Amino acid sequence: MVAGYRVFPYRYEIHGDQVTRVAPIGFDAHDFVGEWGNLPWEEAARWSEPEHLDRIREWYNKLRTGDGYFGGEFPTVQVCDPEQRFWQVEYTRAGKDDSIFFQLERKDKWTFLVHDIDTDSWEGCKDVPRTPGQPFMTMFSKPLEW
Repeated sequence: MVAGYRVFPYRYEIHGDQVTRVAPIGFDAHDFVGEWGNLPWEEAARWSEPEHLDRIREWYNKLRTGDGYFGGEFPTVQVCDPEQRFWQVEYTRAGKDDSIFFQLERKDKWTFLVHDIDTDSWEGCKDVPRTPGQPFMTMFSKPLEW
């Protein structure tokens, strides 16, 4: 992925004394994974597939440092179906050669869920290249450009 700035969409709803994060967590699949990995588990769980929650939580705990930091490289982002509902983000940790694949489901334009996390990639996914100068999708009427 291209290095540089990133837009962080921090959106919350307030109900009484409860503050809840709402979508979007990230504007694209890569940014979603980067942000999801640094959320507290109670928030990350809300953005995870309930059917695979136990396994996702195991990975969540394995991929974070002792002080709770999630970081690394995201070599590829892939779309896995023509409707662009399923995505795959490859992740590698610093100092590690093995790839881990975040398999995401896109519920609507700005809402992703971690569908599963695995060391095996999904078959049939295609790379989504990002080139310098390509507009970056946002919620704003005019796309940001780099």
